[in-house]
Amino acid sequence: MKDQVINHQHIFESETKFRQCHDSTVCELPEGLWPVMLTPFTREKEVDYEGLRALTRWYLDNGAAGLFAVCLSNEMELLTEEERLKITACVKETAGDVPVASTACVEVPTGASPAAGQNLVEDLIASARRMAAAGADIVVLLTNSFVYRDESEDCIREAIGRILEAVPDVRFGLYECPKPYKRLFSPDLVAWCAKTGRFVFYKETSLSLEILKGKLEAVKGTPLKIFNADSSLMYEFLKMGGHGHCGVMLNFHPELYRWMMDNWNGDRQSAEQMQQLMTITAHIERQCYPRSAKYALGRRGVPIGPDCRRENADEWSASCVRSVEDMENFTGAYFAGLERKILTVS
Repeated sequence: MKDQVINHQHIFESETKFRQCHDSTVCELPEGLWPVMLTPFTREKEVDYEGLRALTRWYLDNGAAGLFAVCLSNEMELLTEEERLKITACVKETAGDVPVASTACVEVPTGASPAAGQNLVEDLIASARRMAAAGADIVVLLTNSFVYRDESEDCIREAIGRILEAVPDVRFGLYECPKPYKRLFSPDLVAWCAKTGRFVFYKETSLSLEILKGKLEAVKGTPLKIFNADSSLMYEFLKMGGHGHCGVMLNFHPELYRWMMDNWNGDRQSAEQMQQLMTITAHIERQCYPRSAKYALGRRGVPIGPDCRRENADEWSASCVRSVEDMENFTGAYFAGLERKILTVS
C-alpha cells in the first residue's frame, strides 16, 4: 500500500465534479432516526423476505429518516454476500425514496500482515461496487476494514483515496463497528473524509461527548452527517447540534426517540426525564439481542419470528422474556402519560 501514492488533490477536485453531477436535494442526507435493521429469519434460519418487507414498512411508519440495512444488528457477519445484496435490494425496493445504507463487507483484518495488505483495498472496492449495484444509496465502509490494526491513519487515507478513485459516483458512509475490534477515527481524519465530499453518513460509537463534539466540528460545512449510536448520550448530542440517532433501541420503541428528536429543545424538563428512561431501558441490549428485539417487535404486531443465526439467541430464557415485556409495558405507559400531559397543556 505504501508504494502506491495517491494524489489527494485529485480526490478533492473529483469531489467538486461529483457535486456538480448530483442534484443537491438528492445529496443532502436527512437528519433524524436511522434504525439499524434486523434480519427476519424463518425457523430454518433462511432469510424471510416477506417479513423483511413488513419490518421495513414498520420502520418507515415509525418515523425513520433512513435505514441502515446491512449492519451488525442484521447479523451481517453470518449472512452470505448474496444474502446481503438481496436484503439491500429488498429494503430499497420497499423504502422507495427513503435512503438506504448498507455495508460493503470484507473480512476485517485483526493482525499485522503487510504481505497480504494489498488485497484489503481491492476487496473493499469490489464489495462496494456490488453493494451500489444492488441499490444501496450509501455504501458504508467499516473504519476497521481499511488497513491492518497496527497501521496508521495515513495508511487509512491512502486506502480511502484508492477506493474513492476506483468507485466514482457513489456516496459513502463510515461505521465504527465494534466487531471484531473498534477503530475510532480521529476528528482530523473525519475532517479529511468530510472534505472529499463523498462521505455523507457516519455512525459514531465512541461513547464520548468530547469526541462527538470534535467530530461535529470536523464536518461543519460538508455533506457528512454524524449519527450517534449511544442512547444515553442522545439528549446531550442533540444539544451539541448532532444530526440524529442510529442505534439498537430503535428496534424496541422508536416513538421515544422520535419524541426526543422533535421536542428536545422545546420541553427541556420532559427531555431530561425522557433521557433517563432511554438510558435505563437501553440495557436490554445486553439480553440476547437481536432475539430480544425480534420478540418485542412480534408483540407489537410486526409479522416476524424471533429466530436468529447469532449464537447468543440460544441463551433466550424466561428471564429475558419478562425483561422485554416489563420494559415495553413500562415505556408504553410512560409515553402514553407524556402524550396526555402534552394534550392537557396544549
